[in-house]
Amino acid sequence: MFCVGVKSPLQNKIYELRITNYELFNIDFPIWMIKALEHEAKRLGVTSDSIIKLWLAERLDKIITD
Repeated sequence: MFCVGVKSPLQNKIYELRITNYELFNIDFPIWMIKALEHEAKRLGVTSDSIIKLWLAERLDKIITD
């Protein structure tokens, strides 16, 4: 647990993702993938949207920096 007002590294990264400009992008996922994303998001206390954005950002950052 974190103290009130103190964000975890994951929450900080999600906040960083929220302050950027966005364009709507629709994508279809298999049901099993949606259920897994929802489970992980609930476990971490964030939205499924946040998990997807975070994981994509991490992957793209790795590709760009390698």
